Amino acid sequence: MPNRGLWSLGTPPDFHAPTSPGSATYCASKFAVEGITDALRRELSPFGISVSLLEPGYVRSEMGVKQYGDAGPFHGVTEAEYELYRPVFDGFFEEDRWNSLPENASPAATTTSAAILDAIVSPTPRTRYAVASAAGMPAALIVWLVWLLPDRMVDLIAG
Repeated sequence: MPNRGLWSLGTPPDFHAPTSPGSATYCASKFAVEGITDALRRELSPFGISVSLLEPGYVRSEMGVKQYGDAGPFHGVTEAEYELYRPVFDGFFEEDRWNSLPENASPAATTTSAAILDAIVSPTPRTRYAVASAAGMPAALIVWLVWLLPDRMVDLIAG
């Protein structure tokens, strides 16, 4: 039976930001995408429809520029709120902002296209495609390390 593919685009939290402080709602949405993708893959498999998840990491786009460009010195909160959450803003948010900069993110066309093409044309597409990078490390390596290491170790590394 030919591969009739369906795929989701999402960055699971265990790859992008191992549920860093300040990322709870973002991570919740990514866990939802991953769960829906897994459920659809199992539901649609009897009909010859394959479902894959593309985990793109930091891909060059305007999203990061839009997210951080107009935030101002206190990231859109009052100075008192900023001081209360300074570790979050100076930690995860700053790292995310840096990785999102166009000069630090992977180019979309050369980063995601091969995975998308494989998911569409392969007779046996992978269930997950980890592409791009974060913190200068390939996405596939980060996914593997997060899978391999105990949760508490990932917590320490993620900071």
